[in-house]
Amino acid sequence: MGQNSKPKNRNKEAKSYFELWYSLYPEVFNPNKPKILALQIDKEIRKAHSDLIVKSIKHALRLWTGRRTYLERFSRDTYRYHLDGSVAQEITVTDKEYAKTKLIEKHKRAMQKQQSSK
Repeated sequence: MGQNSKPKNRNKEAKSYFELWYSLYPEVFNPNKPKILALQIDKEIRKAHSDLIVKSIKHALRLWTGRRTYLERFSRDTYRYHLDGSVAQEITVTDKEYAKTKLIEKHKRAMQKQQSSK
């Protein structure tokens, strides 16, 4: 999986990463019930998959962790998880507040987009 500069190609590449990670780590990368990832999970991924490009891993993780279903998990979950599904650390109040802020921003952008398309 190579590095591409065009956003559509990078997003397509990220989706292929999601598929790979879900096939290998279904407990953590379940698109319907994602687990909150351990801090610095990118290092775990790089260690397990040295063939993947660092910049592409980080891009894919930004997309994954920015998804609404992922951000919503912060309000319900208590822990962050390693790739193998083991507990990494507790989710902090600061983490939960950050996720809540991101969800509010996403909602505002969606509403603005909807308003501008009318």
